[in-house]
Amino acid sequence: MKLLCVFELVARSNAGYNGLLLVYKFRDYFMLFPRRFAKLAFPILMSIYMVTIMTGLVTGVNTGLNEGFLSRWWQAFYVAWPVAFMLILVGAPRLQRLALRLTIK
Repeated sequence: MKLLCVFELVARSNAGYNGLLLVYKFRDYFMLFPRRFAKLAFPILMSIYMVTIMTGLVTGVNTGLNEGFLSRWWQAFYVAWPVAFMLILVGAPRLQRLALRLTIK
C-alpha cells in the first residue's frame, strides 16, 4: 500500500492517443481500514467533519479570529469530538431508521 503519493502518472496508449494520464488510485491510497471497521469509520469521519466546522464557527463568532484563535479552537475541538463521536456512533443508526419511517416511497 502506497501512502505517500496520491496521484500516479501512468503511461497509456489508446487508439490515436499516446500520452500520460493522471490516474487517481483511490483504493490503493485511501483504504486504510479493513472493511469490518466501516461501522466505526463513518462515525469517526462524520464527527471530525462536524466538530471541526462547528467548533471553528462558534469559536470564531464568540471570540473573534484574533491571536490565540487556533488554541481556543483546538480546546473546543478536544472537548467536543468525543461527545460527537459517541452521539453519532449510538444515534446514527436510530436516526437513519427514523428517517426511513418518516419518508414516503
